[in-house]
Formats: sequence, C-alpha cells, structure tokens
Amino acid sequence: MASPDPETNFVEHELIVRRFNRGTLSERQQRREELVQEYQRMSIVQRDRLVKAIYDVREAQKRVIRAMNDALDFWHDQSMSDQIRGDRMPMDEDMEKALGLQDGWRREAVNLQGGLDILRIAYTHHDFPETCIDWVQARYEEMGDVITDAEERVEMIEASLREDAAIQQFIDESLDEELFDGDWQGAVDLGGGISEAGLWVKIDEDGNVVDRIVFKREFVDITRWNTSSNVWHGNPQDPHNRTPLEYFLQNKCNAASPEHFVKLRNWSQDMEKHALNLYVEYCAGGDLRGVEKKYVSNKNLRIPEPFLWMLFLHLTESCLVMWRGGIERNHPDWDKQIVHMDIKPANIFLASADEKKSFPHYPTPKLADFGLAFETSPNDANNPVDHRFAGTTPYMAPEQHGYTKWQLLDHTNVYAIGATIFGLFHHRNRRLHPEQQISAEDPDTKWKFSTWSSLMYSSELRGLIEQCIDWDPSLRPSSLELRERILSAIATLRDEKGEYVRDGLRGEQPAISNFDLVLAREMYPLGFAIDSGDVAADGELVAGTAGAGAEDSSGMSLGMVARSEDEEDTNMSGMD
Repeated sequence: MASPDPETNFVEHELIVRRFNRGTLSERQQRREELVQEYQRMSIVQRDRLVKAIYDVREAQKRVIRAMNDALDFWHDQSMSDQIRGDRMPMDEDMEKALGLQDGWRREAVNLQGGLDILRIAYTHHDFPETCIDWVQARYEEMGDVITDAEERVEMIEASLREDAAIQQFIDESLDEELFDGDWQGAVDLGGGISEAGLWVKIDEDGNVVDRIVFKREFVDITRWNTSSNVWHGNPQDPHNRTPLEYFLQNKCNAASPEHFVKLRNWSQDMEKHALNLYVEYCAGGDLRGVEKKYVSNKNLRIPEPFLWMLFLHLTESCLVMWRGGIERNHPDWDKQIVHMDIKPANIFLASADEKKSFPHYPTPKLADFGLAFETSPNDANNPVDHRFAGTTPYMAPEQHGYTKWQLLDHTNVYAIGATIFGLFHHRNRRLHPEQQISAEDPDTKWKFSTWSSLMYSSELRGLIEQCIDWDPSLRPSSLELRERILSAIATLRDEKGEYVRDGLRGEQPAISNFDLVLAREMYPLGFAIDSGDVAADGELVAGTAGAGAEDSSGMSLGMVARSEDEEDTNMSGMD
C-alpha cells in the first residue's frame, strides 16, 4: 500500500493539530481546502524540509516505541518462561538486561526531543510558515505523552524487579538460630499482602527434607508498635513481657483444638524494622483459596458436595471453640469469646488428612491468620465501636461495616463461614459472590443463588447457608445451633452423597470415589531429596487416590522466587 503524499500528510496532521477535524462536514471540508492552499504556497525547499521533518519524527517515534516494547517484551517473555521452565536467570542479569533496554529507549527519546528542538530552530531561522513550527510542537508534545507513558510502564518493570529482588532477599534469610537449630533454607515465596511470607525447609545431612515451616513477617505501624493492645497481649510498652496478640489468640485456640487451628510454632520481634516474625505450622494442602481457583479454572470439575459438608461442619466447630473453648462442652477458663474478623478461603488451610479421624481421605481444614481477631463478651463496652470496618469483603458481616449498633460476637463468625461456603457453592460463577454483599440501603435483600449451583447442590446445604448470612444477627443460628442443624441435615441427606458423608463422619470414607477432592501437589514433602533439583509444587493430587508426599518434577529450584497468586478479595484493613 502506497504511503500518503506529502501534501496529504501535511493536511491530515494539521487537521488534528489545529483541531480542524471538528464541526460539520462542510466546515471540515472548507478547512481542508484552506490547508491545501497553505501547503501549495510553500516553496519547494520548504516542502522538502517539511516532508523530511514528518519522516524524521515518524521514524523517531517508531524507534522509541520499538525500543520501549523490546524492554517490555523482554520482561514479559522472561516472566512467561519462568512459568514454563520453572527456573530463571540470576536476578542481577535480569536487572542488567531490563535496565540496559530501558536506557536504550530513553536515549532514543532524548535524541527525538533534541531533533525536534533543532527542527523548530531551523524553521524559525528559515522563516518557515507558522504552521510548520506548530506541527513540530504538536509532534513534540505527542512524543512527550508517549515518553511519559513509556516511563510509567518501565517504572512498573523496575518496581517488579525490585519486588522480586526484595522477595529473593527475604527467601535468602536464615531463620533465627536461637529458635531453630539445623540447616534451614528458604524455598518458596508464598506472598502475604503487606507482610512477607515464605516456606522454609530443614535439610538433614543426606540432603532430605525433614521439617517445614512458614516464616511470616508482619510490619507494624511505628505509632502502634509500643502502644496498641490490638497488636500485643500484655504490656505493649514492655518488649520483654509482651506477646503478639495474633500469636496468643491463635495458639489459645490451637491448644483447645489442634485439628481446627493452625499452630504458631514460635515468634520473635524485630525492633529495628518494627516487625513481628511469626513461625507457622506448614499445611501441605495450601489454602482453600487455591482449591477454589483450581476448580474455577477447570469447567469440567465441581467441588464435591461431601467436602462442602465436611468443611461446613469443621468451620462451625472452629467457631464453637472460639466461642466457648470446646465443641462438646464449655472450657472452664474460657471467659471471653474470640471474634476472628477475617474468616475467608485464604485464611483456611488444609493440613494432611488424619486417618484416625472422621473423613480420613479429605484434608483437615484449619483456621489461621488471627491478625484482626480480638477477645470480647456481650458486656464489652468497646464492642462494636473499637472493631468496625476491619475484614475482607464479601465475608464481612453487616455489623463489621458499622451499618448497625449490633455487637461483633459468635454470630459474626457464623456469617463469615456462611459467606465462605456460599462462595464455594458458586465457584462456577465467582462474579456473583462479590456483588452479593448486602448494603445498609436495602437490608432485606437476599443473596442470590445461581440456578446452576442450586441444581448441582442440595437444598439442605443451600438452606443452611442462607441461615448463616441473614442480615440480622439475631436471626442467624449460633455456632452450637448450626452444628446441630448440620448434623441433623446430614442424617437425612438423600442419595449417594448422603451415604458418603455419613460414612465419612464415621471414619469410613472410601479411599476412591466420585467425591474425591482435587488438590495442589504438596511442596517439598518430608523425605524429599533436595539434590534431585525437583520440587513438588504444581500439578494435581486427588485426595483419596494418592498419599501425601506424592512427587512431581516441576523444575523449581530451592530458593527461587515463586510467588503465589494475588489475593482477589478486598481486605479493608490492609492486612492479610
């Protein structure tokens, strides 16, 4: 296709520069004719210089954009190859390559701007028509926008590189030798919102994994470091006689029921960084969010209903423990109830199945991340005032939003587990979930259940979910009532899934069935040989068909940055 002639180039550019391409058709045609006449009044020399100016600017534009895209393509290709190969170039080589490409397009941009300045001066000295100077000025401004956009995009690349470098630095850290003996090595970054989190593995003399732990670093605002009772249990001003409130509450629950709560194995405080270092029990099945995403990505799968019943019951029992310290009876020293404030799939972890318990072939759900949790009672004068607006939508109960004066108590935990099961119930239509958060303007609005989910899952399960997410907390069942209703529904649940759930409760869950749960492969299983260079990190493991520790050659190497997927929910507290 032939390029436009110089006259057409001039006319089209001037129509845009002078904004002559607006107005009625007849007005635009008249302006076009005026521009043609203006061009024809130029001398041959002026026309030649104008044509060269247009060509030079266009070529410079192409060079800038091409150089900029080279830098962006490099970063994209490198990231994609990371996902495909599972390895990556050393961080310094990545940084050098990206910054080198960045310098290239910046030099082109400087050359372009300098060239435009020279052209403007040349036109002035040669008494060029004002339109030529205007045209060059417009191109200058246009390229300024392109350059600004390119700078912003490359700044994003630099930020990503810096983030990866910071993650790598975190993974390269050694665990506190006063707390952990032996050879511990950082293995995989797990992400953590504004905090840092990663998996560390302990290696024996033969190079085999013998222990695993999650190292989580949470940064605390300096204004709260020595003052906040929401950060510390004990005297916040005494570094020697205080314990992170998160550590205290989570381990209090874990001590009451280890099969329902993730244990925090130790902690330390970094006085310089104003950070809490938490050392967390590793759960081989990852978190519930990962399970949900795996099923969302495969339209041929649906989360088996028996697993939802088991999860619903287990989470309800967790709420019972937070309320009264026990499942079957009250704990005598449990004088206050604990409100978690952030129950959601990302904070529910899946430990290895326990063959001596009910549902021996499903992973054991454990609640964690008590960073927003607090102790309270119906007589607490500071409840709800001191605890509103924290949590993650759409798992926050109406009372967390501050719509009402209702206190945050056991019914708040019940709402969150109902919202969690609702989301899993609708995993085929995840868009439905965030849109269902009830607002104060219309408190009678009910959460909508999709037709597909209502056909795939039982009405009994749906009915119990609806009870949990009632706007009015007085209409929600307590965790004790909810447990009784779940067990009652299971006792009468029809069809094959009913028999399966009842068998699971008795500890007689079949090892292989249509109700198996698809899990992510376990990372660094115990006994795994680090020297092999392979890490079980991706792929699928079907609960009930393979034991924990099944291996997979993913090509990942120890200490590599392998970030988990970003959290999609909005955490209103800014914490995860």
